[in-house]
Amino acid sequence: MVLRVDVQGAATIRSIMGKSAVFIFLVAESEVALVKRLVERKTETREKLLVRIATAREELKRMEECGRQCRWPVGKNSIIN
Repeated sequence: MVLRVDVQGAATIRSIMGKSAVFIFLVAESEVALVKRLVERKTETREKLLVRIATAREELKRMEECGRQCRWPVGKNSIIN
């Protein structure tokens, strides 16, 4: 089963499933690329966009908790660590 959750949701699932679950943190190839992608979508107000970017920065600090990270460059194959 694949679930899309934030870092708090991953922590909850980890507490329930323990080591039987595999976690992969998906991340843009760079913060600049993420911001560009979000801006170009035009789905959020400037204020919501700023909150979303700040949240992403905080979640990046917890990336190592997931065990695996996947950077997804635009137009290229993924890289899984």
